[in-house]
Amino acid sequence: MDAIHEAMHRSDGIDPYDGQAMDSELLGLYDNAESKDRGSAYRREFYRLPTVDHRNAEPVCDFQIVSWQTNDAKGDMSPEEYLAYCIAVVNHLT
Repeated sequence: MDAIHEAMHRSDGIDPYDGQAMDSELLGLYDNAESKDRGSAYRREFYRLPTVDHRNAEPVCDFQIVSWQTNDAKGDMSPEEYLAYCIAVVNHLT
């Protein structure tokens, strides 16, 4: 828990990947039943929700706080893999 607490303080409320502010007011508000009823429109309302992301899982867990939107897009990719993927997307579309 200390590592997660430290990560929250390091974040200063900003997603380290997109530089946008996260909304800590969303913590504890997510409702699974409403999500089931409203689907992706409801989940998009929580894109700026702070979430825990693993930068490294071994040998020592290293956490960072990122928005749900970033965490959802990044999935299990390492930071380096995610950035390479983002660059590939931008290069393809521009």
